[in-house]
Amino acid sequence: MKLLDHLNIKKVHVVAVSAGGPSGICFASKYSERVESLILQSAVTKQWLTAKDI
Repeated sequence: MKLLDHLNIKKVHVVAVSAGGPSGICFASKYSERVESLILQSAVTKQWLTAKDI
């Protein structure tokens, strides 16, 4: 957010792909007033690796 503020960017379009899906969702929910749109492509939306898998 500091970078967006420094660059004087008021709103952004967030694109989250694959394992970046949760980060995009988190960003959009935390800073909803700054997100113009959220685009998810093949996004992982639930935990897909557990301690059992490692």
